[in-house]
Amino acid sequence: MRPWIALALLATACPPPDPVPLGVDTAGQVVEPSIRLLHPPAGATYQLELTADCRVEELIAVDIDAFELLEPESAPPTDGQGHWHFDWGGDGYAAAFEEFYAWSGDAAALGVTPGALRSLTVTLQANDHADLDQFAEWTSFVEYQVVDNHGCFP
Repeated sequence: MRPWIALALLATACPPPDPVPLGVDTAGQVVEPSIRLLHPPAGATYQLELTADCRVEELIAVDIDAFELLEPESAPPTDGQGHWHFDWGGDGYAAAFEEFYAWSGDAAALGVTPGALRSLTVTLQANDHADLDQFAEWTSFVEYQVVDNHGCFP
């Protein structure tokens, strides 16, 4: 083919279509707050083993997007700010304002029962502890089963 014909074809050709984003990391495009459990990982039932002194000791790690973590009640309620709660499936929760929390608690006080299925739930909260349930991904949970290898519960 003569070079001038190839140039003419290139000059009159339509521009290529916009690329279709496949498998692109959208972390930079997050527009509303979200929380996701990293550890223990959401999905399959998690085995939570009691320690030799009958305690629950676990690292809880979350991934939080589009949300600034602050110490609870350290500022008035403001969009995009707050903290997160975690609950072992009992009657109460604990608050955290870092993306990880090293939890240590008495198994009996948590009301855990070896073998029973329970849920560890994490939720996003406003500075005044209000639920941020207006967002689709404001909560994440994992089922867990307590394993008592030390005879803590007769």
